[in-house]
Amino acid sequence: MLDCDRDAIQAALRCLWGVAPARARILRIPNTLQLEWLYVSEAVWEELEGRPDIEAAGPFTEMAFDADGNLLPFEGA
Repeated sequence: MLDCDRDAIQAALRCLWGVAPARARILRIPNTLQLEWLYVSEAVWEELEGRPDIEAAGPFTEMAFDADGNLLPFEGA
């Protein structure tokens, strides 16, 4: 068990054999009942870009954490 979201994400990225963290395929969803909006890594976006049923809602940003290292609440529109 890790102390915060940041530590958990960093640990998960260290477990990716042969995949640089910058190339990790990451998705963040608010919950499984709300999939209209989600955050994706650039590696995932490369696969989705150009699909007529999917559009980018904004530019890529770093994951945002609070002072305790936990992810800030999901801000899907």
